[in-house]
Amino acid sequence: MNMDLNALAEKQLELSKGISLKDEFPKDIKTIGGFDLAFSGGRVFCAGVVLEYPDLEIIEIKTLCSKEEFPYIPGFLSFREAPAIIRTYRMLKNKPDIIAHDLHPGYFSSLLAKDLARRSKCRSLIAVQHHH
Repeated sequence: MNMDLNALAEKQLELSKGISLKDEFPKDIKTIGGFDLAFSGGRVFCAGVVLEYPDLEIIEIKTLCSKEEFPYIPGFLSFREAPAIIRTYRMLKNKPDIIAHDLHPGYFSSLLAKDLARRSKCRSLIAVQHHH
């Protein structure tokens, strides 16, 4: 695969300018959504879950297994992860009020979460620290 990493870095930088870390959660949250991925043998496995809030009971789970479309390149993981997350999100019948995403504001995945929220009925985002 021939790709211009400088162009991809510029695209990430441009898109990251749209990320906001303001605490603007709606007061009437009823559902929270999140996604995770794994890669193995040229395949990507993605799971999306929607939970009731505040009791965190599972409302819906969707999973996807598809061909990996972008190679592992440190610093460019979202180009590898975003297609599967978007497809899994579109499979959800219950769109979440809030989407949990990676805390790192410069990560493209944070922008992806914001974009999914903007394009759907999701009204807010919550940044989650998942590394120690």
